[in-house]
Amino acid sequence: MIYPDKTRELREAIARSLLPLIDHDYVYLDVPYYTNLGDTLIWEGTLRFLEQAGHRCLYSTNWSEYRRPRIGKKTIILLQGGGNWGDLWPVHHDFRKRIMAEFPENRIIVLPQSVHYEGQSSLDEDIRFFEKHPQVVICVRDRQSRDLLSGCLPNEILLVPDMAFYVRVEDWKSQSPATGGRVLYAKRVDKELRTDVDARLIPADAEVRDWPAIESTPACVERWEKHLRQARKWEAALHLPLAARLTDWHWKHRIRPDFLRMAVRFLEPYSVVYSTRLHVSILSVLLGKDLHIVDNTYSKTGNYFKTWFPNESFHHSADI
Repeated sequence: MIYPDKTRELREAIARSLLPLIDHDYVYLDVPYYTNLGDTLIWEGTLRFLEQAGHRCLYSTNWSEYRRPRIGKKTIILLQGGGNWGDLWPVHHDFRKRIMAEFPENRIIVLPQSVHYEGQSSLDEDIRFFEKHPQVVICVRDRQSRDLLSGCLPNEILLVPDMAFYVRVEDWKSQSPATGGRVLYAKRVDKELRTDVDARLIPADAEVRDWPAIESTPACVERWEKHLRQARKWEAALHLPLAARLTDWHWKHRIRPDFLRMAVRFLEPYSVVYSTRLHVSILSVLLGKDLHIVDNTYSKTGNYFKTWFPNESFHHSADI
């Protein structure tokens, strides 16, 4: 099914929550310089949303290339949304807290996140940290995440849809996509894959794939790595951050468009999608696929769709 009205509704919900908060120039940090195409979809949706804001982006980078910018107290700091709030993917969560500690007087907005803690000690540590940073606005993308953080943090917690719903998929489609009754089982290969999925739930003729950029290194990334090695040879002699600047430029202008095209064209040939990834599921909705959800280890996808598509009968693996 295609959900143009629902897509419009979710975009309006995002704008209603966030546009009043973005009333000044901003920096946008923790953008995804890695091969999870779902996070690239979030990045692209965020950029398309920010076109409405009417303010300038003064600086944007990921956690590893970050250099502390000289910004005024009115500059807003936006932190990339995703599924890495908590202790499962700590490099991103630790980076967010570093930024909050560096800029205690700026308005900081964490864009829509899913929340998961493996251990109580990690949550307790965050409770102590955010007692010192109550000015941070935290957006979450499902009710379970909202209920958890609202119950223990002093911050404003906003329930906001995933930013990927701002992606204009028509910009990235092929001119003549293949059609037919092909079935995809999008099976993630990382630590969020459930080990108790009943194989009988997946059709025998399903093609088993993960995001293509995860399966093999894309040519655009190989080109960037080659240029990066050359830049590092020069930057010490010139005393300029050439590698960081080259990385920012390549990921924004070369790799990001290639990844978006890759993600959309990856799903185009399939009529039916069984998905263990949230953004394969979201992209399937945007492309009008017959979607069946096979959830991850902590019900991230199921929680999201139950929050924003409560009347739809997507097949959550926990329910079948």
